[in-house]
Amino acid sequence: MKFLCNKRVLSSLLAVFSIQGCAQSDSFSPPINGESIHFTATMPDELDALPISVMYRSEICRKERRTANMQSYSFPGFHHATYPLSIGQSHQVEVSVPKEGGGKCDWKLSNITFEVKLKDTSTIAPLIDNNFGFNTTFVIDSNAPQEFDGGYIKKQVI
Repeated sequence: MKFLCNKRVLSSLLAVFSIQGCAQSDSFSPPINGESIHFTATMPDELDALPISVMYRSEICRKERRTANMQSYSFPGFHHATYPLSIGQSHQVEVSVPKEGGGKCDWKLSNITFEVKLKDTSTIAPLIDNNFGFNTTFVIDSNAPQEFDGGYIKKQVI
């Protein structure tokens, strides 16, 4: 009898977790024939380009946070993606980035971050240990770019 009761509880919990997992699906699936933004950069010999970092936003799948006063507020959901660069002719790197991420969240391209690093830091100074690089973010929509964890900062309207 005890085993039968535990079996019912276990199957009930399993059903609840299964339903819960489906309800929070924020899958990312760009349309096959959707529009893309083609990014190209010419690189000098001294620099290496890192993969393109892309942020998509969703007004449908919003996130919620709380202030220090425990008041909640929502902001557009975010999905981070990385796209490898292909090396073309005459020191050019390029990639095509989908404008839409599809899925039930209807992800839209928000910004693209391009980062470069020195190939050999010893050409500048032999004591350089950390090669942090330099990045530039291209904002596509009206959202401010992510900060560290993809948080949202609303732009000031003047």
